Amino acid sequence: MDFIPQFLLDYQPSIVPLLTMLIGLLYFSVPQVALRHIGVLPVSNHPEAFGEGRSTFSGFLILLGALCFFTKEPILIFVLGLAWGVAAFGKLLQIFADGARERSVFIRFALALFFSAICIANSGLPTFSTNLDIALVNVIASVSAFLTLCLGLLCLFAPSFAGSLMRLRSNVVVEGAIGEIRGNVAGFYIATSLAVLFIGGTHSIVALGLCWLMTAFGRMVSMLSDKANNVYNWVSLLVELLLAALPLSIAFGVL
Repeated sequence: MDFIPQFLLDYQPSIVPLLTMLIGLLYFSVPQVALRHIGVLPVSNHPEAFGEGRSTFSGFLILLGALCFFTKEPILIFVLGLAWGVAAFGKLLQIFADGARERSVFIRFALALFFSAICIANSGLPTFSTNLDIALVNVIASVSAFLTLCLGLLCLFAPSFAGSLMRLRSNVVVEGAIGEIRGNVAGFYIATSLAVLFIGGTHSIVALGLCWLMTAFGRMVSMLSDKANNVYNWVSLLVELLLAALPLSIAFGVL
């Protein structure tokens, strides 16, 4: 029976990326069910805001999970672990600052912490840079990363305001549900942007660009299928395409 622990160890680098992808695909394919499950609803006059599940809540999870699953690149697996670690911290803020005491919130906190530990244990710590060399070499990609970091920090520390921008609110039955934005959304924005700013490398830059591209694709699907063809979504789509284009243009040598 000695082969069993080794068998599980061999598959550890694939487990969390696969589950991350599946969570993202759940938000993408059935956004109303997924958002209602976590207690988040659209504001009364914008029912199409459920489409944020297909874009904001799913894009980074699907693409970062897919990249880690198919490439097994240690840097990306570390970024995925960092994303789940920040998501776990966001869950703590939701519990203590937003008053979300439901059992499901504690379960999601424990899962985020567990996912983070598995990823970091299987990737090790990369080499960080505290100077501006990396940022200056990839200045265009760094612009996208900095804006992504700002959005992530907004979601982490001002989830109600971020939710109002997305036209989302808490279910009145589930206290502090809008704090869910502190978790997966903030965690993945912050981790991928920090990777570009302080780790660098083609893998990190491509990951950021593709994550935003997937987010834009989800928004296009929402605009076509959720009656969300409005000014807000057109502006959001253009911003997401820009944030995708900046790092991808560097990664593929366009600029």
